[in-house]
Amino acid sequence: MNIPYGLVREGLKKIYLILDYIFWLIFDFSKFKKIKKERIKKVLLIHQGVVGELIVTTPVIKALKDNFNCDISYMVNPGKEPLFINNPYISEVLTFDENNFKKNLETIRSKNFDLTILFQAHFKLAKMCWKAGIPYRIGGFSGFKRSPSIFFTRRFFPIVRKNTVLKNLELAEIVGAKNINPKIEVFSSKNDDLKIKKFLRKNKIEEFIIVHPGFGDWEKKNANYRLWPVKKYSEFINSIIKNSKFKVILGIGKISEKPLTSRILEHVWFKNKVIECSGLFDLAELISLIKHSKLVLAPDTGISHITSALGIPLINLINSENLKEWAPWGDSKKIININKHLGYQITFFPPKITFSEGIKSISVEEVLKAYNFLLKNEKKH
Repeated sequence: MNIPYGLVREGLKKIYLILDYIFWLIFDFSKFKKIKKERIKKVLLIHQGVVGELIVTTPVIKALKDNFNCDISYMVNPGKEPLFINNPYISEVLTFDENNFKKNLETIRSKNFDLTILFQAHFKLAKMCWKAGIPYRIGGFSGFKRSPSIFFTRRFFPIVRKNTVLKNLELAEIVGAKNINPKIEVFSSKNDDLKIKKFLRKNKIEEFIIVHPGFGDWEKKNANYRLWPVKKYSEFINSIIKNSKFKVILGIGKISEKPLTSRILEHVWFKNKVIECSGLFDLAELISLIKHSKLVLAPDTGISHITSALGIPLINLINSENLKEWAPWGDSKKIININKHLGYQITFFPPKITFSEGIKSISVEEVLKAYNFLLKNEKKH
């Protein structure tokens, strides 16, 4: 018998989602409005999530463009704009101002949108879109802080666990927009490609892999279940440098991740073959850097989703409990999810309770095996 990490929390979340949906079903009379697909010419997408959450919405963009040939705008939090600026299906990227509801409302109202999809069902944002006069408002999943989930023409009921790419596509399917061969996509600009090529020449880097150990709030105590041990990262890097011609770019996240990468670097033998890059690149440049790499090793984070979107070989370290919903979407020949259970395991014969440490229990040998398999596959193609 296996008791996975967060089982109680997951159960409470499902109960809340059901109650939230029932509340909308009873009290929101917007649901009686008939959606006339022929009137959908201008679409607004809104998501206040982090990088990985945003990337897995890109198949929805393609679905809407292919089915309605509409103008699509995407509103995101500051700093996330580069994920969509170079997307050929996006007409405009809008920046959400957390502190100025009136400004957001006026911006949206001036665009005369026909449809909005809020991937996170959010009372304040739904009310804003309603006040802006958007006739069709589709709401995704919700959370306690974003309640109550009203002012929606249609709602999405995400009680069945499946990959988030598929859950997002169900929102588009509500208005008849389908994507039968969904792919997540990110695009870099020529200018950013030139910047990265210049950086690589300056550092005399020809072929390289990326080892990215960090993620948002990595230093917090409740987030350490996503951290692979420092010495294991170092051992992996030492093995790669010793047995290949690759250089290693270590850490491509925020400057706040530098203490983590510095600890890894302490145990690396061939420091002249490792370039520590925490805080060096903005999001647009980071996309281009990954595009030029041979392989990426990362925990379950936005970097993993960017890598899979670009079709670069990826070793993704992930706790088994997150695998179903958050495994990176892409070519299965180029992605290896090394996953371990995080939580208690109970056996009755003989009676024993053991605790599995999830990502922490992944061995260096497992990661090296995945590395060799992926590079061997790349040589074949």
